[in-house]
Amino acid sequence: MLKPKIGENKFGGESITYEGVDSTKKWGRLESCGPKFVENIVQAISRDILINALYTCSHCFIVGH
Repeated sequence: MLKPKIGENKFGGESITYEGVDSTKKWGRLESCGPKFVENIVQAISRDILINALYTCSHCFIVGH
């Protein structure tokens, strides 16, 4: 996220906004929502667990994961 801040969403409530490329391929402020943050947190934790398992099984021949 580039330059995140609390801003107003399309319904008039507060949400976290950030700068990014919108659907018209131009830079603008985009809004984020809770499920996006949860998804990113879950993926980060899953990656950490996978790396730990790969180091634990470093003596094995790991083809795909």
